[in-house]
Amino acid sequence: QTFSSEITPARFARYMKRRAGRIAPLFVGVLALSIAGKIATSHNDISAAQILSNATLLFGLYDPSDTPVIGGWSIGIEMVFYLILPYLIIARKSAAALMAIVLLVSWQTTAGLAQFPSLEAGWKSYVGPSNHFIFFASGAFMALLATRRSAQPGWRLLLSLGLMSVAIAWICSGKSELDLVTSWARLALVGISILVVYLSSQWKPPIAAITACDRLGGLSYAMYLIHPLVFFGASVFGAVSGGAMAALFFVCIAIASLVDIYLDRPTQALVKRLGW
Repeated sequence: QTFSSEITPARFARYMKRRAGRIAPLFVGVLALSIAGKIATSHNDISAAQILSNATLLFGLYDPSDTPVIGGWSIGIEMVFYLILPYLIIARKSAAALMAIVLLVSWQTTAGLAQFPSLEAGWKSYVGPSNHFIFFASGAFMALLATRRSAQPGWRLLLSLGLMSVAIAWICSGKSELDLVTSWARLALVGISILVVYLSSQWKPPIAAITACDRLGGLSYAMYLIHPLVFFGASVFGAVSGGAMAALFFVCIAIASLVDIYLDRPTQALVKRLGW
């Protein structure tokens, strides 16, 4: 709705308040746990500047990898994308030109990343907003095409997803981590992921599926932030085997469900009552 409207400072401020209100409470809670765990296990000090930049969700503006939260880099660049949303709205009348620029930036970032000997060595480049902006811009581009989409039967979606799963398995076979994010495999995997979202948006699911997806959607944020704490916490006590890994996955689902129901949802209700 915001994307289809004219941008004004007041409207953009309300949008950012809603996004911050949705993301910040649980992130700050996991941030506190992550800092405590890092100090307890590695005895590393966390600077006040790092804590402040993470608590305000602004760390993505200078270094998305500068966060104690495992996987928190994606939250950092997410906030960067929200901040540049007005420019996407301004450029929406030239969507094709916008996507051309996005593709050029993505290609240049990928080419730079390919110069590193490994993904670990080029991690700061990989987690940069420019390397992932294509996903956010593609979502905005799909919003422009929303009125042109027509509903597709579920069997066609399932068949397409099945074929793409086979393609993903073939693309990933024998590739290193760096190959997957720099070579032709990067182009193919990005294209497939965008296509999956586009095809899914054309599906008109039954009410039961909508309810299930809504429930899973609410759970996904808690699951994303909680599961690294569980897996790395378990690894402190020894190597995690394949069987234990599977068991921990279900433990993560259970913990994330509890966090979602008894912490995140009540917090969100409070945040909305406060006008966020």
